[in-house]
Amino acid sequence: APPGPNTAFFNFLASHDGIGVVPATGLLSSEQVAALCARVERHGGLVSYKNNPDGTQSAYELNCTWFDALSDPAADEPQALTVDRFVASQAIMLALQGVPGIYVHSLVGSSNNHAGFAVTRRARTLNRAKWERSAIEAQLADPNSRAAQVFARMATLIRTRRSAAAFHPNIPQRILDLGKPIVALERQSTDGTQRIYCLHNVTAQTQAVCLDLTPDAELHDSLNATSYRTQPNGSLEVTLGAYAVAWLVERPKG
Repeated sequence: APPGPNTAFFNFLASHDGIGVVPATGLLSSEQVAALCARVERHGGLVSYKNNPDGTQSAYELNCTWFDALSDPAADEPQALTVDRFVASQAIMLALQGVPGIYVHSLVGSSNNHAGFAVTRRARTLNRAKWERSAIEAQLADPNSRAAQVFARMATLIRTRRSAAAFHPNIPQRILDLGKPIVALERQSTDGTQRIYCLHNVTAQTQAVCLDLTPDAELHDSLNATSYRTQPNGSLEVTLGAYAVAWLVERPKG
């Protein structure tokens, strides 16, 4: 059920406890949950389980940073690709109806804290690295570092969301069915003066996205400074690279 006028959804992907699995009940099959747990373990994370009344156990949380859960630290992938993959996932969360919550380690794309875990032997320590101020400042000052690149992209997403009336937490969303490779939704301001089409490519392949919108409408990608105009019949084709994100703001006519 949708929230009332004085409440809102609270959306988050990771927290100081890790990545919650229980909310996926009913959305993912037991086989999909098992595959997810196996993936996290391959990426250097751990899985915490809860005891069920029937004597079985179920996955409760994934003890792993969100960045490492998405990209295998041991894989030979370009940093740019892993950053794009991570940012795409965060952009989806930020585009959804509700209030977003961002764990501090997701602001800089932290990896698992294996050194800390070796000391405490507590699974949640993997997701709770502590920084020396000078160390994190040095990373953020280096434009080639992953931390600096993730932080800059996250800051852009947050600023863009805050500046757009269509992203008000209580305004409903409309999910757009553009095929499995694309997670897409539409947000519209209460007064109808602003409409945003949020497009997220969740694959490593370039995708062509076809939209059916207002004829001869002007749209501006608020994340990439690119402008578009729909055809006289309202069609628009947008090409999204690997894990690319586009938030298209339709400009009102007149």
